[in-house]
Amino acid sequence: MRKWLFISLMVICIASCKNNQYNIIPRRDLVPLLVDMHIADAMALSTKISENFGGLDSTLLYQAVLDKYGYTRDNLDQTLQYYSSKPEKLIGIYDDVFSELSKQSEQAKTLYSSTTVSQTYPIWKSKKTRYTVRDDSASYPPAFDVKIDTSGTFVLSVKIRIFPDDESINPRILAYFYNPFNDNLENRVYFEEIPLLKSTYWREFTILKECNDTSLSMLRIIIPMHDSIDLTFRKKFDIKDLQVDLLQSKKKK
Repeated sequence: MRKWLFISLMVICIASCKNNQYNIIPRRDLVPLLVDMHIADAMALSTKISENFGGLDSTLLYQAVLDKYGYTRDNLDQTLQYYSSKPEKLIGIYDDVFSELSKQSEQAKTLYSSTTVSQTYPIWKSKKTRYTVRDDSASYPPAFDVKIDTSGTFVLSVKIRIFPDDESINPRILAYFYNPFNDNLENRVYFEEIPLLKSTYWREFTILKECNDTSLSMLRIIIPMHDSIDLTFRKKFDIKDLQVDLLQSKKKK
């Protein structure tokens, strides 16, 4: 029933389209594009997410998705017009879309379940609960070094707020495991770099990385890492609740 509702809405929306020259989005791009559009729509409808980002405009989110895949609104309209006369193919496309959405939903549930408090235990917390940096960052540590005496999957969590008038270039979370006695760039194990959006709202981040090399006995965390050459730029950010946990393996029954 839900699929037919989406298809009916699409047909109604494109019925007035007068452009008969199709510039069709290939199916290999159309399915992930529609998946991302549904996710963007859910984000825009989520009150909590919208508030955290200072209000989300679904039109802007849709455009961001189109830009990501390198297509225009005209491309999408012409593609949907083309498939409106081929309902069986459109149903097949939406079968793939809903299948991928279900898969991502299950993956998100698994990740959430695996990183709950009952499945992790803390191995390090920053000395201060909160760091507030305004212009002069002399009192803020340039990097946090965490001694690691075990292996496994590590969970880094932190809350960050970088204000719009902060002048850092490409602020992001940088974290990696390294050997303090022989630090070699090629041997480091990096967490995924997380870009930081500037706004007045707090954002909470949780990232995971497995490290089983016991020679990499230090974890370095730099928040925010940046690409600014002149280090005298204006700084304005807050960081709190920075900690590292170890993910516990679930016991077999």
